[in-house]
Amino acid sequence: MVDHQWRRFRLFVILIVMGLISTVAAAGGAAEAQLGLKSSAAAQRATITAQTVYFEPYDLLLQAGVPVVLEFRNDGRSHHDLVIDGINIIDGVVDMGSSSGGPKMSFKPGTVRLVAGKGQSVRVTFIPRVGRFDFYCSEAGHRGAGMRGTIVVR
Repeated sequence: MVDHQWRRFRLFVILIVMGLISTVAAAGGAAEAQLGLKSSAAAQRATITAQTVYFEPYDLLLQAGVPVVLEFRNDGRSHHDLVIDGINIIDGVVDMGSSSGGPKMSFKPGTVRLVAGKGQSVRVTFIPRVGRFDFYCSEAGHRGAGMRGTIVVR
């Protein structure tokens, strides 16, 4: 009789644990829905990599209205940033990285600046809108040397 009660108790505990897991998973999905983001499985993924004096790729095509996880990776020999003019990220989460400690800069409204030291990377997750957005490195002389590109969202 004791063995039968033990089995019932274990089944009861398993059902409670499964219920708690379902509740936590649903709460996580609700938070993503409030931000307008879908699960990472449905998101577009793109990487822009800073090399010594150029970005790879220098042109990027994204689909409008579909969440994107954009990673900025610095594989160059020095400090770089990724400045995207006018992308105006409203719905999303931005990990801006750390500042180089250089001079203060002012950018156009709606501009996003991601900073990555040598060997580092940062990510931004957002829902892109239709448009053409220029990006570049704002470190002294880098943009003129070819560290620029375009994101096209259709």
